[in-house]
Amino acid sequence: MRGKVFQFILIAAAVAVLIPARGAERKSPTLRIVFDDLHGQSFGNADWVIDGAYSELADDLRQFLSAKVSPASRCFESGYLTGAALGSVDLLILPEANTRYGPAEISSIRNFVMQGGGIFLIADHGGSDRNSDGWDSALILNELTMDWGITFAADTWSEAPVGGVMDRNHPITDNLGPVGAWSATSIYIEPGTGSFKSLLTNKSRQTVYMAAGTLGEGRIFAIGDSSPFDDGSGGEGKNLHPSYRSWLYDHSRLAVQASAWLMNIIPSAAPATHLPYPLFRADAPDVAPRINQMPRIILDTAHGNTDTDQTGCFCRDVTRTLGWPILINQQPFTSLWKTDVLLLINPSLRLTDQEVVFLNRYLHDDGGSVLIATGNLRSRVHTHENINRILQDVGSSIRIRPDEITDNISNNGKPWSLSVQCRKGLPWFRGIDGAIFWRASTLINAEGKILKPDRRTTVLATASRHARSIPFPGHATRLSRNGIFGKRLPVAAIEKIGKGRMAVLSANPLTDYQYETPEADGIRVSANRESQTARFNLAVVRMLHKL
Repeated sequence: MRGKVFQFILIAAAVAVLIPARGAERKSPTLRIVFDDLHGQSFGNADWVIDGAYSELADDLRQFLSAKVSPASRCFESGYLTGAALGSVDLLILPEANTRYGPAEISSIRNFVMQGGGIFLIADHGGSDRNSDGWDSALILNELTMDWGITFAADTWSEAPVGGVMDRNHPITDNLGPVGAWSATSIYIEPGTGSFKSLLTNKSRQTVYMAAGTLGEGRIFAIGDSSPFDDGSGGEGKNLHPSYRSWLYDHSRLAVQASAWLMNIIPSAAPATHLPYPLFRADAPDVAPRINQMPRIILDTAHGNTDTDQTGCFCRDVTRTLGWPILINQQPFTSLWKTDVLLLINPSLRLTDQEVVFLNRYLHDDGGSVLIATGNLRSRVHTHENINRILQDVGSSIRIRPDEITDNISNNGKPWSLSVQCRKGLPWFRGIDGAIFWRASTLINAEGKILKPDRRTTVLATASRHARSIPFPGHATRLSRNGIFGKRLPVAAIEKIGKGRMAVLSANPLTDYQYETPEADGIRVSANRESQTARFNLAVVRMLHKL
């Protein structure tokens, strides 16, 4: 199929195979890519420029496509996009504009595409109006794409990884791994108009996230979020979501392959995503190790597990201190050995009915172990509701209350950075006073009351008596209408479920942020408390295995 799509001329010593996209010889054998930075790409919290948070994206286009990459501010002396200057450009990238394109600019861009240019449209969620002029990126791009057959919906949703349907028969998605979305907008493809097709949909809303099509002699690619290309190198004070180089996502390959398709070339190579640990294969011969073999940590990434790629320090400690191997799961649950410890970190995607049946058998009958850690309610990807559904489905009595615990006295520099206290008398936690829990919630039982230890449940850690819980706006339910004050609120517990065990953490202390001593998110983690958190995390997995 690819041979039909790409007829090419091989240029000696070039990194890419190139077709003149406009039916005429190019003025230069060097591909020229221009990033628009003339329309508020650095306003507010954004920094979508090639000397900011998109710098590594620009570097990849230079390396893998042998392209000359420039900002529009250096190419358009007039300060706006003109048809004359676009005449020598092969690809125009429009990342989340925050000021409107003028009528002349819109006409120039549309003519550029009609005559064979490629355009890379990067939108963002509804309300991403960073200069408060009433126009967000979706509305601005819709003025440009009018009558093209696509419209940005200006809604808001998050899913990481995006778990809907990916069209595998397109060069952009060839061998493409997971892609994430953090406060994205959907794309509406108008039926019967244009040549646009969906490349990826989300699972939660079943709406389009990525689309591609042609117009005249040119090509268009559209995506509903700016975060996938964020490398975290933006300006000071920018609250970014660095995921471009994450091993959990394949955003660098997406950027290179989309740009190559838009310019009608075949890259000689694409960025490779290097997993830090081997893949877990349910059908592999080693899936059923002998009963006395070393336990394994199965790190799940198949259920929208945001922050799983930020657990390097924890995984390092597991391998170095405990000697346990770590495997990465990217498939639905079908097989685990009872000595395995399954880590479900921030699962945002629902388990299938078959997975629920398997997990029940794994816990109740096989004596397996599961550790669930949740993200905070301020996160773009909320997991509380899904985790509570999983806990209910496997017969657990534990639930996570939709609240946020703060403590103005026993904290680590910020009220939401709790210094939680471990329960005394547990051999696995000997010598561990506490740990750091960021933006934790209260653990409760199925009736909505504060979780208390019983014959099945052991509370591992609580906030101090100075802490208070406040129902989170928009998440208050019958379980969390009122705040709780003056009690030691439980934040970590282990419960026996059938023959198995499940640990529930109402925050995620496994991330690298709780291990780093440099200042992170405005707070400085003390070396002693950092060590305590690392030992706490290891104690939890050891207790799961030995209990």
